[in-house]
Amino acid sequence: MTTGHIQAPSAFELWWDKKRRTITTVVTVILLSVVAFYGWRFFQRSRLDATWSNFAQTAGLRAGYSEPGGLAQILKQYPQAFDSYLGSIPEGLVSQLGSHVGRIDDKAFDDAIVAAAGSERAPLLMWVAANRALGERSFERAKTLLKQLVEKYPNHFLCQKSDYPPQYRIDLNKPEPGAAPDPKHVANLQDPVAGSVASLALARIERDMQFAKEHAPIYTAPEPESTTVAVVKTDFGEFKIGFFEAAAPKHVQTFVDRAKNGFFDKMAIDQIRRAGDSSAPSTPVEEMHFGLVATKEQQDRTKWDEERNKLDDKSLADSIEFEDSRISHFPMMVSASAGKDGKSLPTRICINVSDASSEHDGRRVVFGKVIAGEDVARKLVLDPVFSSEDERRNGRGAPRDTIRIQSITIETK
Repeated sequence: MTTGHIQAPSAFELWWDKKRRTITTVVTVILLSVVAFYGWRFFQRSRLDATWSNFAQTAGLRAGYSEPGGLAQILKQYPQAFDSYLGSIPEGLVSQLGSHVGRIDDKAFDDAIVAAAGSERAPLLMWVAANRALGERSFERAKTLLKQLVEKYPNHFLCQKSDYPPQYRIDLNKPEPGAAPDPKHVANLQDPVAGSVASLALARIERDMQFAKEHAPIYTAPEPESTTVAVVKTDFGEFKIGFFEAAAPKHVQTFVDRAKNGFFDKMAIDQIRRAGDSSAPSTPVEEMHFGLVATKEQQDRTKWDEERNKLDDKSLADSIEFEDSRISHFPMMVSASAGKDGKSLPTRICINVSDASSEHDGRRVVFGKVIAGEDVARKLVLDPVFSSEDERRNGRGAPRDTIRIQSITIETK
């Protein structure tokens, strides 16, 4: 016989027994909704990240995550991947993209954008053209292209607003320059700026324009004041050089006298420099050199090297005192190579078609500027095939096919 007592179920137990299935279903639906909501947000974020990763990989945009101003270098690498991403683009803008973009003029970009209107290529071409213009400090053109991009393609991922668009963020805890590496260093990144990639680029342009306005001598190339002009005829066409006679009178006079005597006639361009496979992430200097007597007749490239290595010998090249013209190596500047013992060589000519200020300022004398035929000067640097595969990879060497300065004649404006 058992003893105990019988207790009636409570009202809550009766209610739970009756409502359990309904409540369980509702809670499950809520939980699934929450999971679905955050899962969808994670999926969307992952898609956005994947989109940017793909674009960063194919367009060389990765520098934008680590270097100030890196977005201006988006055309630097991965031309084949970019080709597959964009498809076929008019004017050959994709084939061998890394080397082509530097010499494609604005009209070619504009024609390609018009031809691609309505396709997924158009906004990316506009972005590419805007960044090329920004890299060349053509601020108004860059602004116009970016504003058109935002207006015509507001839903494109370049224009979509976000709290976390790709951008360079300063490490507020960054060690002082020269400080020993700290293995325990913890980065404290500056808060991100909300907006879109396009809006951030427009804001950057405004800042750069204001800074350039306040520091005009740094960013505005001077124009030659001399009435003397050199007309340079080459196998690729003709360009003209104006001179900074007041800033470097001895260099100008030496160059002009030698040109009048036919010193440069039939000389070959013996060295070019541009981006190679092993180039550093920063923009490479793009330039050409001529002025070796051996290149007039000699096809033996070793003879060229011998003369180049002896340019301090006055019997092979003019050597004069260094004149500090205080003119920076803006694009299209004509400068004299440095000799030994503080001398300068006004007949060993370098023409840089891209900015070379960080590398050559203070080391070479700028005494002229290409004032007409800039497209020809670019072709002379960017079109020739290098003599060897090693030179191609390094981005420095002699053209495989001899390219000659047919003549340099001196005229007066």
